Amino acid sequence: MKLLALPCLVSLGAVAANVSAFDWSVVEPSATLNYTSCYNGHKCAKLLVPLDWLNPTTNTARVSLAIVARPAVVPETDERFGGTIIVNPGGPSGSGVSFLLGWGALLQREADSEESKHEILSFDPRGVGLTEPKADCYGDEFARGAFVLEDRAMGAPDSGIDMVRSRLARANAFGQLCKAGQDTEEHIYAFMSTSSVARDMVAVVDELDKLHKETIAASDQASDELERQRLELRSSEPARDETPRLQYWGFSYGTVLGNYFASMFPGRVGRMILEGVEDPYDYNNATWALNLVDTQKALDHFWETCYKGGERCALYKSTDTSSDDVRSRVRAFLDSLDESPAPYLSSKTVVSITKVDVLNTIFHALYEPYFMFAQLAVVLDEAMNGNFTALYQGINLPTMANSCDLQGSHEYTWNSDAQSAIACGDGAPQTAMTADGFLDYINRLKSDSPDFGPQWSSIRLSCTGWPFRPAYHFSGPWTTPKADPSLVQGKPAAPILFVSSLIDPVTPLANAYEAAKWHPGSIVLMQDNVGHGASLTPGKCRTQHIQKYFATGELPEADVNCKADCEPFQDCSSFDAAALAEDREHLDIWRRRAPLSMFA
Repeated sequence: MKLLALPCLVSLGAVAANVSAFDWSVVEPSATLNYTSCYNGHKCAKLLVPLDWLNPTTNTARVSLAIVARPAVVPETDERFGGTIIVNPGGPSGSGVSFLLGWGALLQREADSEESKHEILSFDPRGVGLTEPKADCYGDEFARGAFVLEDRAMGAPDSGIDMVRSRLARANAFGQLCKAGQDTEEHIYAFMSTSSVARDMVAVVDELDKLHKETIAASDQASDELERQRLELRSSEPARDETPRLQYWGFSYGTVLGNYFASMFPGRVGRMILEGVEDPYDYNNATWALNLVDTQKALDHFWETCYKGGERCALYKSTDTSSDDVRSRVRAFLDSLDESPAPYLSSKTVVSITKVDVLNTIFHALYEPYFMFAQLAVVLDEAMNGNFTALYQGINLPTMANSCDLQGSHEYTWNSDAQSAIACGDGAPQTAMTADGFLDYINRLKSDSPDFGPQWSSIRLSCTGWPFRPAYHFSGPWTTPKADPSLVQGKPAAPILFVSSLIDPVTPLANAYEAAKWHPGSIVLMQDNVGHGASLTPGKCRTQHIQKYFATGELPEADVNCKADCEPFQDCSSFDAAALAEDREHLDIWRRRAPLSMFA
């Protein structure tokens, strides 16, 4: 055994949902979609696609996409089989494999109606998770953990011009790290654009279509008479475009991916739901300036529902007369930490708990109020009474525990690296950014969200030193021709359904209305909950519209406003606790969330 001079640090990163329960090394990469049984009833595959879609022949390098599918509850030969829905959790850099294992059952229940049953599929995009090559700039968990600890020790990004200069220098060094020692011909960072991932989805859709046709051809259930009737019916109809089409449900950054796909390949769209909508132009400009418009309103919702919830909220006191009382106590606690951080000892790890730590914990809960507000209230109440254990665990810092996995780890720890590769490669170059300009940017974000603007700036910060510019780069316009259900070449088969919450902390409702204007026939379904998207708050109205859309492709003529069935700190009679248990079995591992991800 090789002994290490220094103990390794457990890195900050998203832990994949039960990914280690299956040995992916038994799956052979293939240019066709060859499934292997995995994860107790799922199907796994590694699909080889060109690294460079602009030169797929001259550049023979390939990407191995890790794919997992949850089969439909009916056979593909059943007339109720509605095809495969590809889902993306957002991120950028969210693992589709983790996402499907953790949330596939919920999404399948949301999509399936009596007349239409669907397979749900997801994949790890380029550089992400189990897909290879991986976008791991460090390849060393000790170094990654050291970077995280130093970043935290530096303090808040808006501490002054010197702080901004230091952070810009670190961003530049990080870019150099990612560039150093790489094979320039097969450099994954230069081929991780959303445009390339959209093209990958075309390949996946084509392979799914081949498999489905093979299944039908091998079935003995289709009689010659039925085939004769089908041909007679088709002979009396106009010619239909038989090109395979995508059924898609994208969340948060997944709406960017969906918008790219629809705009680049409109004739490949079958059904498409985009939920928690990011503005594609703001994203393409790499400004990330429109996200926090409603964030403070989402925070107000915490105070208000806590007071309304009474004793169900751990922060409530019987002497409270309004939500202002709850807010004032927490604000006083934050101010005290700003003045004097709290000491905390965990085993042999010595840290100080800061105002920024608490704000980051609060911000995370704003994504998912229905499930997380009650837990947040408990964490804050304990911290305000001197017990920082739960708060510290939520910070998820590198620790000495489980110091080094000498056998090699299967954890997905390079999600931040992959996020930079995707977002910075897609966005306009930021390398000319000055310290004064970046400080102005932070102040602009703070004008929308004084509490969370400084930390949000870290996304753009990582792009100021990013050295890669993918050649395959779609830059708009993000629009489609009017949909035609008769399957006309070059046109979507159905208009896009945009879904949003009323108050979203990172993708405001206004984004959905703006995006829908550029896709004729599309509508916005707004559910009146607070949180990132609508799917994590129970709502029968929303579910009915989604099921009808996937079954028929039909949308109402006008935008739809749906009532949520539940709100935080309240009992919910329509909430199916037993059904959700499967989905949230791995609750703790979803705690490290990417900025534009509803689920992780």
